[in-house]
Amino acid sequence: MEDWGSKTHGKPATVGRWLKRGFDTESPGGCNTWKAPKSQVL
Repeated sequence: MEDWGSKTHGKPATVGRWLKRGFDTESPGGCNTWKAPKSQVL
């Protein structure tokens, strides 16, 4: 069985890093993965 979550939302460590960044910046703009380098989103 494949892990579709990592295919659609990234690796768990990356998701956690973005979640923390969003809470730390207190702004949805802090989680803009569209402008982030690919290495930070995978």
